[in-house]
Amino acid sequence: LPTLLAFARPGHVLFGSDWPFAPTPAGQYFASGLDTNADPDTRKAVNRTNAEALFPRLAATPPTPPPALPAPVRLRHAAQRSAARLVFKLLQPSTD
Repeated sequence: LPTLLAFARPGHVLFGSDWPFAPTPAGQYFASGLDTNADPDTRKAVNRTNAEALFPRLAATPPTPPPALPAPVRLRHAAQRSAARLVFKLLQPSTD
């Protein structure tokens, strides 16, 4: 992400996926890289503000907050994210 942000003009980076059939934990793992490696303003721009500039009707509707998940579901998701991180680190050990 830092390389992409250094290359692309401001406002030209949008959140998206070219891997639409990936398992949910894999998508969550890669999306968490944006959350942990970008400052809040960049994260907000990539997640929404840049898209609003391209699609002004998006700016008219506020983002819908995700529904609150029950504690067992949140715990299961956290375990899945941890397992996905472990698998990806085992597959790509030189990424640290």
